[in-house]
Amino acid sequence: MAEALGISLRQLALRLGRDKGGLSRAARDGRIPRLPDGTFDEAAVRTALAGEALTDPVDAPPRQRPAVNAPVEPDVPEMAASLIRQVLAEEGEDIADASLTLTHVRMAVGILKARDQARENDVARRALIEIEEVGAVVEEEYAIIRALFTSMPGEIAIELEGLPAIEIQERLAAKVAEILTALSADGEYKAEAA
Repeated sequence: MAEALGISLRQLALRLGRDKGGLSRAARDGRIPRLPDGTFDEAAVRTALAGEALTDPVDAPPRQRPAVNAPVEPDVPEMAASLIRQVLAEEGEDIADASLTLTHVRMAVGILKARDQARENDVARRALIEIEEVGAVVEEEYAIIRALFTSMPGEIAIELEGLPAIEIQERLAAKVAEILTALSADGEYKAEAA
């Protein structure tokens, strides 16, 4: 196996502190020279790039992601920073004197999303129901109640015959209570009456 004439694209990117993808595009576009075996001569590439401005954002050194607890306040406008502090303070997280971190920002965003969802749920709960829908349900329920109470005398008349008035009153009250209990529990009376 023949020894490489130069260095690989990866090694070149590391040595120059540039993005590998940007250097690959520069080689493809002919802005930096490639050796016959596809490797690169670092000195020749440095010379070719010496006058080139970093106009292609991918040619720039790779951007470092901020650490999770790295202060982010310089990048956050003051109004946003005060809103984040206010939201966290309302939730019991007092960071008035501390620097804002990415964790604080994420917490505030999560809290605001939860508040928006709660607000949407409140609006949905207060939504008006069409009067026709309400009327249809009430009419159906009334028909069931009416049918149950109008059929009651025929169901218990024989049981009540010859009883004293107080006992008739007690049995009627018990039957009414039984019907109302079954109606409130959507029990068997509803199914029989329908």
